[in-house]
Amino acid sequence: TLAPSTDFSPLLQQHNPVRLGELLAEIMRLVSATQRRLIILEDIQWFDASSLEMLQSFLLSDPGNLTLIALCRTGDGGGRQALFDYLAHKEAIWLKKIKLVPFDKEETKAFCELSLKRPLRDEEIEPIFQETEGVPLFISELLNLLKEGESVHSLPNRLSGIIENRIQSLSPYQKNILEYLSVFTSEVFYNDFIALFDKDRVQLAEGIEY
Repeated sequence: TLAPSTDFSPLLQQHNPVRLGELLAEIMRLVSATQRRLIILEDIQWFDASSLEMLQSFLLSDPGNLTLIALCRTGDGGGRQALFDYLAHKEAIWLKKIKLVPFDKEETKAFCELSLKRPLRDEEIEPIFQETEGVPLFISELLNLLKEGESVHSLPNRLSGIIENRIQSLSPYQKNILEYLSVFTSEVFYNDFIALFDKDRVQLAEGIEY
């Protein structure tokens, strides 16, 4: 265990991503000593420079018996992919890349037939593929519509309804965060957002994490 006298306040005040990465690696070595641990990082295309610096420090500091899965939107990887390539070159990690792409028309047909449990004609697949562009999420939603007896062309309205329902499920505080984020047309740096939002860092991080 960590020494009871360990004082983390200077680390947090100085905002030292390298030291924070080292500390997290030390903690992970302790908790993974007897059993492999799994960490999943979603949407790393949104990681800022400090977050990437902390991640690099964490992985270079021997975090122990660990499997890390990092998810990144296609085409938005940029320096994120270069970071993992660098770490693999340094033999700090064993890297396996898996590229997920939309289904082509034949894969879309196979997916639909498996879900609907019946063969589909080409004239049935064509509008499905055109509406969904082979994206599995959209295909699944469209198949749900078809099972309910609705039209293929109902998909766009259905997807907007899904997004609206997800927004409605947020707490008032999280909706407030979303309203502030909507001001920015592209990326926003965490420290700039904190200054604008004027809220406690921990509370804000918990709200964004949802």
